[in-house]
Amino acid sequence: MEDNNQKERSVKSLLTSILSLLIGLFILGSILKNRKDEDSKSELKEKPQTPDKEEIVQDSVKNVVGLNKRQAEILAEVSRLKEITPSELYKLQPNVSSRTLRRDMDVLVNKGLVSQDGSTKSTKYTYLG
Repeated sequence: MEDNNQKERSVKSLLTSILSLLIGLFILGSILKNRKDEDSKSELKEKPQTPDKEEIVQDSVKNVVGLNKRQAEILAEVSRLKEITPSELYKLQPNVSSRTLRRDMDVLVNKGLVSQDGSTKSTKYTYLG
C-alpha cells in the first residue's frame, strides 16, 4: 500500500512537472508572438507612405497662389480629367452662374494653368499643369 502511495506521488509529481512545462512554453510562445507583432507594427509605422498621383495633384493645386476655393476645385477636376467642357463645369458647380464659371476659367487661363480651345459652345479647357 505504501508502495502504491509512493507511485501515485511520483506520477502526480511527473504530471505537475509536465503541466508546468507546457504552461511555461505557452507563455513563452505568447510573449514571442506579441514581440513579433509589435516589431511588424513598428516597421509599418516607420515606412513613409507615398501619396498617390491624385493627392499630389490636389496638394499642388491648393498651393497655387491667388486662387479661391472654387477655382482650386475646378483646377483639381480639370487636372484629373485633363480636359473639360463648360457643360461639365456647370455640373461640377451647379450653384454657380455660368458667367462666374467663365470668369473663373479666365483666371485659370491667364495664370497659364489651363488653355482654352475654341469659343462659345465648342469651348474645351485643357490642363497644362
